[in-house]
Amino acid sequence: NFFEPFFDKLVQGTYVKIAIDDNVDGERVYRFCQVSHVCNVERSYPFAGEKTKKGVMLVYGKSKRTSTLAALSNHRLQEREFDLWRLYLESLKMTVPTKEMAIKQYNAIKEMPSRHKYTDEQVTVMVNRKRASGKSQVSLGVEIVRLERDVAAAKTANNFDKSIELEARLAQMQHANEQRLAVKTEDVVRINEINKRNREINMKRDMDASASNRAQMDNMSAAQKLQYVRASASRRMYLSKDKIDVNLAEGKLVKLPDGRIMTVNKLVEVEALPDDIIPDNKKNSKEEDVLVKMERKRKAQELAVVETRVNSVEIEGDGTDIANKTIRFIDDDGTWTTIRPAAEILQEQELKKRPVVSDEVKKTRRGISMKDYFNRVKERTAAEDGA
Repeated sequence: NFFEPFFDKLVQGTYVKIAIDDNVDGERVYRFCQVSHVCNVERSYPFAGEKTKKGVMLVYGKSKRTSTLAALSNHRLQEREFDLWRLYLESLKMTVPTKEMAIKQYNAIKEMPSRHKYTDEQVTVMVNRKRASGKSQVSLGVEIVRLERDVAAAKTANNFDKSIELEARLAQMQHANEQRLAVKTEDVVRINEINKRNREINMKRDMDASASNRAQMDNMSAAQKLQYVRASASRRMYLSKDKIDVNLAEGKLVKLPDGRIMTVNKLVEVEALPDDIIPDNKKNSKEEDVLVKMERKRKAQELAVVETRVNSVEIEGDGTDIANKTIRFIDDDGTWTTIRPAAEILQEQELKKRPVVSDEVKKTRRGISMKDYFNRVKERTAAEDGA
């Protein structure tokens, strides 16, 4: 919690991620920074259900900036982000922390909360903060600790009236705390019973589903089993045993110490197909598989359609180039469609174009000057007036 008295010391020197911008693809760009110390920001902001002005001073190389606790990212550090930070420090000739330094700091942070000893002032501050935020019920334990210390201090000072008053308040707090713990214990027991009953129901459903799946698999043909295996496989590959042995020998697959066989990148697990799925080892059956029959029927229909199409096509023209031939074929409605040669179409388009004057012809042509142009205009105007 950020309001703990040891929080400032705990976060000093730690490393965090903070979002700085979005790239062109809309993804967030983060920067890996070190916490220099705890500071206060200008405005209060909500964090962990409370309002606070507490922030941190972040260091990136030789640059510093303040940040709120809410702006820090809780995502894992990516290797690319760490490499960018390390290369940036090396470009500035700054020291990069070693693995031993990181482990030492991690252990110190982990042990700090248990080693910290609260003072009377710290306990009083925490109680007042809880009361101000309306969470006095949560701080019963802290209030009891504070009252016990106050009772001991009053007895030491021989202030018996004060000690009697504090002991009465302490007894009330302890009684309220016992009642709260009793209710909490009953709730925990009831929730555990519900969870246990739900687990038993789920286990029974899983067992029934597993038995049903096994019964269905026993009634499947080899092709149906293979189709089921492919559809239900996730991040798992199925090969025959001989292919697995060949790939292991060639180094395309690896065998782990626990006996599992995986791809080289260790992302996909490989398992051997059952013997009755492999066609060579499939049990003899008088009736042909339904899926195989349907596939053969579909291929025969496609072949018949192709043969019909070939018989309904006429090709006219000389030569072997299909671009210089006229193709005629019958559509499904019985009409003929003609496809003209591509060379003929290009020739017609070339003739429709406007004639292009070559550069040599343009050079031989003589232009007209402005004086000649105006003289021609005057002559034409005079001729029109005389007419």
